[in-house]
Amino acid sequence: MLEEDNDETCWNNLENFRVKLISVIDPSRITPYLRQCKVISHDDEEQVLNDPSLVMRKRKAGVLLDILQRTGQKGFEAFLESLELYYPQLYKKITGKEPSRVFSLIIGKVLCSEKPALRLVLLCKLRGGFTSAFASPHLQ
Repeated sequence: MLEEDNDETCWNNLENFRVKLISVIDPSRITPYLRQCKVISHDDEEQVLNDPSLVMRKRKAGVLLDILQRTGQKGFEAFLESLELYYPQLYKKITGKEPSRVFSLIIGKVLCSEKPALRLVLLCKLRGGFTSAFASPHLQ
């Protein structure tokens, strides 16, 4: 019960920023990261990005936030990490912290600081700036 209350508290605190989040976030930028972290499914992503009733970007962002609220603490952490990666100014406004670029969920809780080369490759792949000619076969 305590963990459930903690999850709810995290999302309730984020609810204060809902209007700002919906007005800024483009779901197509962060859903690949959220899927890779396994907090949303393929069906969730399809619903957000391709549902004919969700024409406006802001409406898609709202539905994505609603879906994420059901994912608990892991979803909350992954969402904040996606903001840190793609919307660092918004991340700073919400958390009051400078973006650290340490992404624990994407590599299964391996500390990125212990593997700086892996972190660089993952970040480059996420941003689309890493060519497959240089990519490690373990990351493809």
